[in-house]
Amino acid sequence: MCAASIDGEYSLSEFRAVRKIAEADDISADEVGPRELLLGDEEDPDLPLSLEAELDVVDLDEMAAAVSLVVTPDDEAANQQPGPAASDDGRVGISKELLEQLEYRAAAFGERYPFTLVGTDGLRIRAPLTPEHRLYLFLVLASNLKYLTKTKANAVTTCFELLSPHVLRSHLGPNAEVHIFGTSARSGVDRYSGSLWDRLTTLKQDIRLQIHAARHEIDSNLAGDNGLDVVGWLVSEDSAARLMIVFGQCACGRSWQSKMHEASADHWAPVFTITVPVVNVLFIPYCARTADGTWFNEYQIPRGVLFDRERIMSRVSAAVLSSCESPENIVAELLSEELV
Repeated sequence: MCAASIDGEYSLSEFRAVRKIAEADDISADEVGPRELLLGDEEDPDLPLSLEAELDVVDLDEMAAAVSLVVTPDDEAANQQPGPAASDDGRVGISKELLEQLEYRAAAFGERYPFTLVGTDGLRIRAPLTPEHRLYLFLVLASNLKYLTKTKANAVTTCFELLSPHVLRSHLGPNAEVHIFGTSARSGVDRYSGSLWDRLTTLKQDIRLQIHAARHEIDSNLAGDNGLDVVGWLVSEDSAARLMIVFGQCACGRSWQSKMHEASADHWAPVFTITVPVVNVLFIPYCARTADGTWFNEYQIPRGVLFDRERIMSRVSAAVLSSCESPENIVAELLSEELV
């Protein structure tokens, strides 16, 4: 909402007002698009075209997902038929926790955060926006796909998938080989292309594992990339097997927890004869943290390594972003006016 606002500011007071109007109309605040919230029923011909993408998305869902309100049995009984005062108290309680979340993000992301806190309850978008600021805004867009058109959502998810190797390569260091394996791989550009069987045949040579599934089993039972978006391994100068292997999956949807299993050794055991532990990694555009920096609902996160917005931002430097000029490069796509 801050990015979409014409004056580049947005406050929790406005947020509470929006929720109050939505409740009065018996609709969820996150069902109201930013264009409707800002402009009502009238289109503003003077609205800058550069804000078109931001107007397609509102971050209320993400903020609500970061809020953990503890309700006691007494509170639950008292609120079965809440009156106006109870609703106001609820909005104030939510906005208080949202402010704590925003304060945490401002501190955690520092100069990479595209907003500054204003007064006691407001945000102001920074100007000018740096490449890191634009990357953060891209991750916000990727966290809110349901507000995007199908074409734009597909473009965003493809860009997010192509970003993952940069993140993993930065994390693993110079001795690692990291490549796109998923359906976003570009023929003639990326290492893995062609049918799934063709990609698996190349992959088995790289990670030195054997495929025990027959080709007809792969062709008839598996589709796309079978949940494997990015692969990595630590290079060894010898030719023996048993390398350190990383399988990664990307997820922009709300139910990202269910995606973590797709890059696990258990999921790939019917395909490969797995002789080493496989590190299972999931990349998500959300900031999946509480206001103290710990994971939100950690007990609901399946086994594996999680790269959320905070970890992704920490692994993509401003120097790397600024030096990317090739139109085929993912970061150049992320910074294009069409997406951000």
